[in-house]
Amino acid sequence: MSKYLPQFMQGVITVVVSLVTLLLMTYVDLNSNDITYFLCVLNVLFFIIQFCVLLYRTQYLFHPLSLFSIFLYLFSSGQIILKIIGIESERFSIFNRLETSSLNMAIVFITICYAFFQMGILIGYKPILPNFNDLLRYDLKKDITLYHVGGLLLLIGVVPFTVQLINNLQVVLGSGYRSYYQEGVRLSNIFTGLSYYFYVGLIFIACSSFSKRYTKVCFFVLVFISGLRFVSGDRGDGLILLFCSFFIYLFFIKRSKFSLKQVFVIFVFVPFVTPIVDVWRNTIGSQDSFYNTLKQTLSDSNAYVLTLENLGGTLYPLGKLIGLFPDYFQYTGGRTYLASLFYIIPSVFRFGILDTINNNLMYSSPANWLQQNLKLSYGQGFSPFAEMYMNFGFISIFFMMIFGYIITKVFLTNFRFTSKNCNIAIMIVIFFLFSMSARGSSNFMISFYIRYTLVPVVIYNFVKGGTNNERNTVRG
Repeated sequence: MSKYLPQFMQGVITVVVSLVTLLLMTYVDLNSNDITYFLCVLNVLFFIIQFCVLLYRTQYLFHPLSLFSIFLYLFSSGQIILKIIGIESERFSIFNRLETSSLNMAIVFITICYAFFQMGILIGYKPILPNFNDLLRYDLKKDITLYHVGGLLLLIGVVPFTVQLINNLQVVLGSGYRSYYQEGVRLSNIFTGLSYYFYVGLIFIACSSFSKRYTKVCFFVLVFISGLRFVSGDRGDGLILLFCSFFIYLFFIKRSKFSLKQVFVIFVFVPFVTPIVDVWRNTIGSQDSFYNTLKQTLSDSNAYVLTLENLGGTLYPLGKLIGLFPDYFQYTGGRTYLASLFYIIPSVFRFGILDTINNNLMYSSPANWLQQNLKLSYGQGFSPFAEMYMNFGFISIFFMMIFGYIITKVFLTNFRFTSKNCNIAIMIVIFFLFSMSARGSSNFMISFYIRYTLVPVVIYNFVKGGTNNERNTVRG
């Protein structure tokens, strides 16, 4: 029974959340401001209970899957947390920018969607590795194949990565962060798409245990790249790269159990990243001093509030979509996911319905479509919750369970013929690729998974098979 206890507990929670939200939608006026605070309290309370159940199942706070679950919640509910402790966001407040009915419906929607998402995680959770703390007792042997494949991927990606990085820095430092969202400014083609192999190569080499020195070099390179992403204004990508670096440090450099001291360092350091990057990108190209603005910002509010305020505004696009669909637009009926699937096919081979769907901005890039529809000069962000609603409306709450199940299976894929080193490396790569979608749409999730996860695994197995055949030939 203990094996299925987390699933049973989450099942009970999901039923309770569903009944409570159904009663609220039936008997309570969601157009009233009086109910908003109560909905916020329910949202945070259910999250705390559900996350405790998830931790009970994974047995590890900083499991990549647990972190993804945290990111998904905070990006959509950060300002809700501030609301229940009596702090109202002064900038970009979802409570001031959304109509009351849309706001309340959005809170209800993500509360029940998150419950079904967690249910999907617990149904699909079957660890492929020992408990993360127990893993540190294992002797991770050198994986020469992983090292060689990592070197190959590094060579493939280094030039595209450098070109794209220089372009991004020139755009942001030369014209300011807002210019980042102008059409045609970002480089996006087959060539620059190869830049992701640079990240995958670094992770593979670091996790190969081929050389402690090489592992440390890859670790510091990832930390340095994270800093460059912060400089270019990409705070989300920078943070995700920092966590990837942390996994490498924990399992291949420090080789120690996660301690309260490390929790404290992360808890103190991470909240300061968001306001610093936010001030930096808003003062680029202006007459305002970065240091004076940062000092004033931190004196007016603390770093934790600023982080939840900035990252927690992704409920806004969902609220806007609730106001637009189905009154002004028809639900897309899964076409955004089809567009993501069609991205697997090279553009020269996309024609007919494939070309029609991928050339429709509503399907191929929901976040950009909403930005244009709302006539915003900046990116408002997006979320899996918003995309689900855009496709299927309120019945999409059931699809969130499927989404949670698929995400779990992807994170915990047990590839055959691979070492523990390789499985850890793949898990870190998947965390790197998929965590970005916690504040976006599914645009490239499927194609990214195939290109930057499955393709490297195929190369790994091919090289490993060739190496084993050579050894067998020599022995024979």
